[in-house]
Parts: sequence; structure tokens; C-alpha cells
Amino acid sequence: MTDNDNKPTTLLSGAIATGRGISFTITENMTFQAVLTGTTANQNLAATISIGVSNDGAHWIELGEIDLSVTDWDDTSEDVTDGFYAEEAAKWAYASANVSAISGTGATVSAYMGK
Repeated sequence: MTDNDNKPTTLLSGAIATGRGISFTITENMTFQAVLTGTTANQNLAATISIGVSNDGAHWIELGEIDLSVTDWDDTSEDVTDGFYAEEAAKWAYASANVSAISGTGATVSAYMGK
């Protein structure tokens, strides 16, 4: 296995609105992680990201949900992150991330899939 085999796949990058990102092929059980950050100080930020799986890339089933929030975010705050490991992921052909809610001026969310 090379270092590139361990690189995470970016499902979402800096999303600022609700919506589904592009889908990627799943080849084995995967980990999923979301990161919430901001660009405007003194804001309360929140986001809900649903990780979906599908066999046809068009009809999605929720595999898990990640809820993130931070109170009074500023540029010295740590980004907020959470995630999960999904043993069920390998049973599906595709995965994607969907921002189902996002709030706070300057809130951005990214999501990753890894091994």
C-alpha cells in the first residue's frame, strides 16, 4: 500500500449551503469525517451532514449523520470535527455527503471519506 492509498477522498469542500456533493465509489469499509469552520468572528455556527450510500448513484439511503456546532467562533477557535466508521459501507457502490442544514455567517463545512 502506498501513501496515496491512505489519502482521504474529499466528499465536500468548503460548502456554504445545503445540498449533496458528488458521489464516489466505495471499495471497502470506510471512515467518514466532517469539519465545520467559519470565516466571520463572533458567530454561532452549526451544520448537519448526512452521509448517504447508494447502489445506483441517484437514490440515497442515510448511512449516518454528523452534527457539528460551535458557540462564538473566532479565528483563534479550533475547527469542529466529528465522524464515524461504517462497517456497512462496503455493501454499497457509492457514498456522498449531503449538507442538510448549515447556519452562522461565514460557516463552511467539508467532508471526507477514508480507509
